[in-house]
Amino acid sequence: ATWSQVKALADWLESSKFSPAVAGSLCGGALLAEIFRRLHLERTEQTAVFVQYSAHYPTMLCLLAALEPAGSRWSPMPFIPEYGAVIAFEHHVRDSDGKEFVRVVLQNGPGQSWEPLTLQCADSSLQGSPLEGACDFVHFAGYAAAGAPHMFHSDADWCSACENTRSP
Repeated sequence: ATWSQVKALADWLESSKFSPAVAGSLCGGALLAEIFRRLHLERTEQTAVFVQYSAHYPTMLCLLAALEPAGSRWSPMPFIPEYGAVIAFEHHVRDSDGKEFVRVVLQNGPGQSWEPLTLQCADSSLQGSPLEGACDFVHFAGYAAAGAPHMFHSDADWCSACENTRSP
């Protein structure tokens, strides 16, 4: 087998394990809920906050599975994210009416272009604007809260949620 064939197989295997169909919000929902909690804190305290998490690719794939970006090449992510890949959550306030939005963008490694992810809760009124694919803040809150119940405090909790009967 060539290196490109081995890499293609690894990309397929890993992206399949952590896909929305397999993982859903089970492995990324808690992180998504935590990121929203921090966005909400920034909003209520009206201070600019920069929070950085560092993660290996399984955590990034789990977060993308919980987000389930719609109609993009990232749904499901067809490959392992490159070293130094970034998923950024942006809080925007529209000047014209003060309406708030959350936009998620991905950069698949240093020097690559930033690509917006179209979220399931995307506001259709943003079509064609720089915020296309973003959710209004209230809808994003519900979206992120859907993952909050999937916070596991033990291996047994995880196995129960996954209906794994072979592990303790």
